[in-house]
Amino acid sequence: MKKFLRIFINLLIFGVVFLGCKEEFKAEIGSIAPEISATNLNGEKVKIQNDKISIIVFWQYGCLGCTQILPNLDEFLKENPGIFRVYAINSLNDEKIIKDYLNEMSFSSILVLKDDLKISLDRYGVTTLPSIFIVDKNGILKDKIYGDIGWKYLKAKLSYFL
Repeated sequence: MKKFLRIFINLLIFGVVFLGCKEEFKAEIGSIAPEISATNLNGEKVKIQNDKISIIVFWQYGCLGCTQILPNLDEFLKENPGIFRVYAINSLNDEKIIKDYLNEMSFSSILVLKDDLKISLDRYGVTTLPSIFIVDKNGILKDKIYGDIGWKYLKAKLSYFL
C-alpha cells in the first residue's frame, strides 16, 4: 500500500510540474508577438524578421476572404516597397493544395508558409480565418484583425504605418 501511495504521489507531482511548465503564448496588442513555427514550401524553417513591419496572415485555401485578401496585399506591397513583409501561414491545407494555389496566383511579395502542426495558429489564438496580425519593427504586436474585413478597411489600417 505504501508503495502504491508513493507511486501515486510521484505521478501527481510529475503531472503538476509537467503541466505547470507548459509554455503559454498570448498574442496581445502591445506585447511581444509570439514567434511563428512554420516552414516555407521547400521545408526550410522561417522566423519573423524585425527589419520591416510584419503582417502575419493566417489563411486557408477555400476561404473566400483569405484568397481575396492575399492578392490585394501582394499589390499593396509592390506599391509600398521596403516597408512591410507578409507571412501568409496556412495551417489547414496540405502542401500540394498550397503549391497549386501559389502557381495559380504567382505572388511576388508574399512569403507563403506551412504551419508546423498548427503551432503558430495556437500561439496566436486564431479561431477564424482570415486572421491578420500587424507587428512593428521591434516585434511588438500592434493590431489584430479577425475575419473578412474587406480590403479597403485593411488598406486603411496598413496606411497608418506608411
